[in-house]
Amino acid sequence: MDYLIDTALLLLVVGGIIYAIDFFFDLGIGRRLTQLISVIVTAAFVLLGLYFVTEFVVGTPSYRITANDLSRELGSNKKATVAKYYDKLVAVTGVQAGSDASSEQPWVLIGTDNGSIYTIQCLFSGSEAADIETLQTGEQITLKGVFSSEGDDVFLDGCSIVE
Repeated sequence: MDYLIDTALLLLVVGGIIYAIDFFFDLGIGRRLTQLISVIVTAAFVLLGLYFVTEFVVGTPSYRITANDLSRELGSNKKATVAKYYDKLVAVTGVQAGSDASSEQPWVLIGTDNGSIYTIQCLFSGSEAADIETLQTGEQITLKGVFSSEGDDVFLDGCSIVE
């Protein structure tokens, strides 16, 4: 999907170059140039919109991984693992180790059974609290969200339950 962003940025740059050439060299193509730039910029924003809708709203995860495998990767090379998954939509499967649907930002912990210090804290929006209440501790679950990390803590932001 990165090609959509690259294409959109290229269109914006091309539009800017065309505009700059007309402005500095006074080629007199003002009206047509304005129309052309409008089409180019509109196309760029449509492509960027498609990227964000596909990546974060529709939510096809960039990666699918078990909590055990993720914790193993973090244990062997945390810096490389964080760089690999950071800001990507990731689906993690594991055992629910706890949850709090009543907090300001509801969360679910996905634990591991390999003795790792890492647990994955999945942060939900307040509107998802009812979905969290249906989950049982010890139940095998798959959640998806945008990966981030702070210290030894691993987060999935904007989580949802994968059916």
